[in-house]
Amino acid sequence: RIKNELTSLEEKKEIRNTLIKNLEITQSQLMHQALLIERNEKTLSSLKMDIATLEGEVRESSSESIPHTQQDINKKIYSDEQSLKDIIGGIASTNSIITQSKNIIETITKLDICPTCSQIVSHNHKQAISQEHTTKIDQLALEIKKLEGTQQKIEASLKSNKNELSKLQMHEKTSEMLKLKTHYIQEKKFQSGKLEQENREILLAIDRMNREIKDVKPDCLFVGMSS
Repeated sequence: RIKNELTSLEEKKEIRNTLIKNLEITQSQLMHQALLIERNEKTLSSLKMDIATLEGEVRESSSESIPHTQQDINKKIYSDEQSLKDIIGGIASTNSIITQSKNIIETITKLDICPTCSQIVSHNHKQAISQEHTTKIDQLALEIKKLEGTQQKIEASLKSNKNELSKLQMHEKTSEMLKLKTHYIQEKKFQSGKLEQENREILLAIDRMNREIKDVKPDCLFVGMSS
């Protein structure tokens, strides 16, 4: 009989130890799940802040609109550059003619004998030629002034178009960044959804573990008391 009682006692002790061990395992798992929840909540908070920031940046950048395409602006720049080239060439050519006329005036003023017919060059003839070229120089100077005015307008247009091109290139880079940011938003939302689902599953596991602990504790006490 004593032997049977000892055997029964050992069995109860073994059962109690197993129950206590299971209880400790469950409590350890419960603590681990609680830590997971805490970690996930921190990550979720960070993800939500990132999403809000990115969405704000996307909204702000999306409100900017550029009326022209890069091809349109490049055409304008090319046209301005060609016009500017023609204007500068025209000014240079006109200045060359003015220089020639000035040389003629200077030469005719000093000329006494005509090199062609060997006759004396009269003062009136000199004056007539000088006046003709002086009038020509004055007209050409006015033409240069007009050309220079046109040149300034074209240079201003060219500068404006180049600035517009820079803005457009920056806008296109921004558009690429927006695509990336939109992708990051979707990615972070997906991560958030996964974490939220994981938290729901963890909470269900915690609830199940709490019930197991409640069930195991009385068994431990009962086995302890009956021993």
